[in-house]
Amino acid sequence: MLIGVDVNETKEFILPADAGDDPTVFLIGRLDVNVAAAIKDAMTNYAVNQKAGPDGLATMTINKNAMDVTVVRLGLKGWRNLKIRKDGQLVDLPFETETIGFKGIAPRPVVHNRCMAYFAESWIEPLAKAITGENFLTPDESKN
Repeated sequence: MLIGVDVNETKEFILPADAGDDPTVFLIGRLDVNVAAAIKDAMTNYAVNQKAGPDGLATMTINKNAMDVTVVRLGLKGWRNLKIRKDGQLVDLPFETETIGFKGIAPRPVVHNRCMAYFAESWIEPLAKAITGENFLTPDESKN
């Protein structure tokens, strides 16, 4: 028996480097198959060496860093306890969105670039992996 996934479900995720007493909790969601495909297609380039003939080598490049940022912007649904320095004080960074269009998918809300500007580069890859690798099925459900 196959069990469909709920694209509206969210899960809490804490970066491994932030597993202290008062960590930041990210709310991550799923990317539906259309969004995931559009991101992969937009960030992947495939080229055949025309001079080498039909048996020549092809080149494929993946814009991984841009793809990870896009995954995070689309898959992140909120956070708790994310602080920034403002006027010498630690304050909560509000979760803000903006609506963008993306190749092949309807415009949708994403994390605002103003918020993303506060993210450390080292946060992006683990967040993207959590979003794309999270199947939200229990071990028993995934056996089916």
